Amino acid sequence: MRRLLLTLLAIIEVCALSAQTSKHTEWRFSTKHTIEYTKTGIYEASIGDGSIEFIGKRSTPIIGVRKTYPAAENVRKGDYWLVRVPVKGIKAGTAIDLWLPFLTEPSNTPHNFAFEYLVDKKWRGVMPADKNGANCRSTTSSKNPRYLWHTIRLEREIKRGALQVRLRLCDTDIEKCSLYGSSSGHAPKITILDERIPSDTTHVLFIGNSYTYCNLYPMQLKELAWHEGHYLVCKVYTHGGYTMHQHLNDIV
Repeated sequence: MRRLLLTLLAIIEVCALSAQTSKHTEWRFSTKHTIEYTKTGIYEASIGDGSIEFIGKRSTPIIGVRKTYPAAENVRKGDYWLVRVPVKGIKAGTAIDLWLPFLTEPSNTPHNFAFEYLVDKKWRGVMPADKNGANCRSTTSSKNPRYLWHTIRLEREIKRGALQVRLRLCDTDIEKCSLYGSSSGHAPKITILDERIPSDTTHVLFIGNSYTYCNLYPMQLKELAWHEGHYLVCKVYTHGGYTMHQHLNDIV
């Protein structure tokens, strides 16, 4: 038994060391940072270099749910959250993992958004879009956000400048749009991986509570798998404090 545990620990250590080449940028929301956001309209990254800004002619930066999340009110069609991460010498073909949770208010009606990234001064959808450019929707939950979690590959090298990603409203105006997150594992995150081509693809659904999402465990597993040559297409369905019985009731 001891030999087995030592072997498992050795494997975990090797995996962890191989994953250290990635560049992480995270926005772990705090009251201090959010107060600065309401003054400047820009939310600086807490890990790595980067910023989040809401771009809208009539919108106003405000504090969202739980008094720590950046939000914008009076959001109009075409307004968007802009995520910028300074980069240099990112080769074409580099894989980049994007994680962005968000909420809209009121939440009784879902709204259409475009999750996009900038290439050669043109915005391209992270996922396939409809004829209006929308490729995702907000949830109808007032407590649980929409989790956008996708991996893209750069078509062109970024010699210097910034990786830019945005979440743009595609339909009717809304009262408030808020990013969602905390140090426990919800906060927006961008991970720059590398150019390797994984040998296989596996679809994974994470179902659970804070034991599942705390410390970004799903992201860590996806990244470790990547560095060992495997690609995980992941979806997350988690609620803090939920039991499996409550999850089953949601499905039914």
